[in-house]
Amino acid sequence: MAGSFGQNRTINREKIVEVFSIILQCPAEDICDGASPETLERWDSFQHLVLVAGFEEEFGIEIEPEEIDRMFKNFGVFREIIEGKLAEKFLEA
Repeated sequence: MAGSFGQNRTINREKIVEVFSIILQCPAEDICDGASPETLERWDSFQHLVLVAGFEEEFGIEIEPEEIDRMFKNFGVFREIIEGKLAEKFLEA
């Protein structure tokens, strides 16, 4: 079971980058853990809310307001929170 979760994390990471790039309409190669609202022109406060809503819908997860605020720091934090939500969902299944 742990092996399949590790494989799912890799798939999830790729999917997270893909969804993020589609919503922000930016190249996936521009998205790394250090990417932030300062480095990605289209990632502003409005687009951040669009990103969060898109991820909630795409993955069937719910993101708490304090997490939404933390996710605005950089893609690494954003990704870690999404991966945590997906891990919780995986363990509940």
